[in-house]
Amino acid sequence: MSPENTPSRITNPDRERGPFNGMTVLITGASGGIGAETAREFVRRGATTIVMVSRPDGIERAMDVVAELRDMGAAVKWIGVDLSQPSAIELITDKLALSQLDYIDVLVNDACKEQ
Repeated sequence: MSPENTPSRITNPDRERGPFNGMTVLITGASGGIGAETAREFVRRGATTIVMVSRPDGIERAMDVVAELRDMGAAVKWIGVDLSQPSAIELITDKLALSQLDYIDVLVNDACKEQ
């Protein structure tokens, strides 16, 4: 399957083409605050967006963000991974592969550990 036809490259033709159209963006910490607003902005600019959730208590908020992004016409996915674990990178890679995402074009690391 060519990159243009993979699920990671599907775009809504009604959405305005932007500078990130056709690109895949992964955002950690996108369940709220700056991360969620960053996800919204990438969607507005045409990107396929992956919302990464690193804490179990953020899943509900992340689902709200995912629903909002889909309402905007976005091709959006979410991944849940505990980034504090050494195995996180391998888990992220495995989940991206299962989602038929060959690669990401942009990584925004906004996850933080709350105190």
